Amino acid sequence: MNLPMFYKTNHSATTDKGEVRQYCSMHCVVDDKEHNHTPLSNIKVVDSNSLKFIDAKSAYYTTDNITPMAYGFSAHQIKNTIGPNQEVVDWAEVKKRVI
Repeated sequence: MNLPMFYKTNHSATTDKGEVRQYCSMHCVVDDKEHNHTPLSNIKVVDSNSLKFIDAKSAYYTTDNITPMAYGFSAHQIKNTIGPNQEVVDWAEVKKRVI
């Protein structure tokens, strides 16, 4: 997967061995953690406004975006940066929809 091309949906996480991994989307993080049983912590996602990595578990996610895995999630650090009438979900809901 071309990580620079999909920068806005990038995630990163740290393994229990201290290795920092980068992922193209939430799907790849969840697949590594849940299906490959890789212990991951410090999960980050790119904020769609600032383009900086933020804490994935406290981010707000909109669901109607064009993404590499077609899940449509885009992360926001600040909720009021999200436009009206957009569905907003949290980390737990994102995980449910990706698994």
